[in-house]
Amino acid sequence: MKLRLLLLITVMTLSASVEAQEFRNFEVIATPEAEKMVMPDDIVLMDVEIPMLPRQTITKIVNEFVEEWNNPGMREHISEDLFNKTRLMDNMDFKVPRYAKLRLMSIQGIQWLSQYARQDETNGLLLVYMVSVTLDTQNEFNDPERGFQRIRGLTEVFFKITMKKKG
Repeated sequence: MKLRLLLLITVMTLSASVEAQEFRNFEVIATPEAEKMVMPDDIVLMDVEIPMLPRQTITKIVNEFVEEWNNPGMREHISEDLFNKTRLMDNMDFKVPRYAKLRLMSIQGIQWLSQYARQDETNGLLLVYMVSVTLDTQNEFNDPERGFQRIRGLTEVFFKITMKKKG
């Protein structure tokens, strides 16, 4: 009797665990083909050593960008190549409070995406750096209904930095 009861409990436990399992099919998630970076047409392969851009230079550029944020001068810092630049600037004009300020809390990370040299109009060399910078920022403004507001967040900003090669 004990053996029969033990066997019955074992069979019930095994059947319950088998019923709880299910088999799933793996479906491949469609992804686009990786695009190759498109370089400007006027780039010529040269035997030029391109120095790394110092962190202090990027920090200075980031600080200038943060100072110009929500000011009329910001338009000059945004590239004409940016998709929907006018829409961005219109949203800044109409959706961001007029006296809002952006405070830079810290620079989280800097990633060099590409760097190359090209000739300028006077046959001098221009060094071009594409850099991604992750910023910890805080937007500060006065709301007439809720008072002083602080909105903190992480922002990734892409900079295209062009400098004349010295020497």
